[in-house]
Amino acid sequence: MRIMKLAPAAAMALSGAALLILALAPLGTALGWWHFGFGLYWMMPTSGYIAATAVALGVATLALGWSTVRPRGRLVLAVALVMGTVLAYVPWQYQRIRSTLPPIHDITTDTDTPPVFAAVLPARAAESAGSVVYDHAQLPALQRKAYPDLAPVMAAMPVASAFDAAQKVAKAWRDGHRCGRCRGRPHRG
Repeated sequence: MRIMKLAPAAAMALSGAALLILALAPLGTALGWWHFGFGLYWMMPTSGYIAATAVALGVATLALGWSTVRPRGRLVLAVALVMGTVLAYVPWQYQRIRSTLPPIHDITTDTDTPPVFAAVLPARAAESAGSVVYDHAQLPALQRKAYPDLAPVMAAMPVASAFDAAQKVAKAWRDGHRCGRCRGRPHRG
């Protein structure tokens, strides 16, 4: 009997914990508390598991103790169920989409002669990012299958002019945003 009285609050606490973990995952990355992989591949799934536990507890409480749960408890359970369902869906949907795409961390519009990256190597090494070498024989085919609309832009101007214009935009983008969140790296918003 006492368990049925505590179950709505427990389900709500689990849903709240799942929300907090899911919110902290990108925030901690942006503040430099942890690597993005920790937030994305550990915290996000953990949030989903906790939310699923909240949903299971809510459903079990309603199924086994409907008559013993007070109306206020039913309302708390309903909120916990909705919140838990949404919070369990987010990591599940992310994993579902991620599983349909090949594990390519760098894509290029020119798979025949991919660009050589040099300036980004120190930053990638500092972040323990994957290799920039585009040498796996299957990458072009995997990329074309996963991203069929990705193609080079054909500019109606000389290559040097197009390069200068692109470089000007990139420099303005890079220099236009200097905030605590980006730490000098380009971003939107």
